Amino acid sequence: MLHEQVFLKESFPRIEVIWAAHNFPLEELAALRAELNEFSVRMPLIGSFSAGKSSLINFLLDESLLSVAVNPETCLPTELRFADDELLILHHPAQEAVPLDRAALKAQEFGKFESGSWVEVATPSPVLARLDGMTLVDMPGWESGIEQHSEAIDNYLERSSAYCIVV
Repeated sequence: MLHEQVFLKESFPRIEVIWAAHNFPLEELAALRAELNEFSVRMPLIGSFSAGKSSLINFLLDESLLSVAVNPETCLPTELRFADDELLILHHPAQEAVPLDRAALKAQEFGKFESGSWVEVATPSPVLARLDGMTLVDMPGWESGIEQHSEAIDNYLERSSAYCIVV
């Protein structure tokens, strides 16, 4: 997947020439460039509640960033990717994004959120730096008995093309 992304980035000047020759809308080209620059394969960790999805991510990151407990904890899909500066944001489908802090993430205190919301965590983790072009996603667990969790799973899965099942 990374090779295709590099190829597209290298080919973009030629794409711009073809785009201009056909008088396609420049806004669409700008959107394509932004999407290419931000592209990442999202890898949701899916499984039943308390299967160890959040624990596995904490282990990989070598820090206790995500909440883990016997009770179903993760209530929203949480995307984790590398960035030089840490950023935690609650995204809503039809509202402005809301900044979060680590305490709110750990406590899963997101206030009122609508269906289709998700959390973005960008952090300078060396492990995530080695996963260039990949975003790990901590998902709510199946069969938690909480309708909001099932809805979050259903609303998020179309954002991904690869999945990791945790048992």
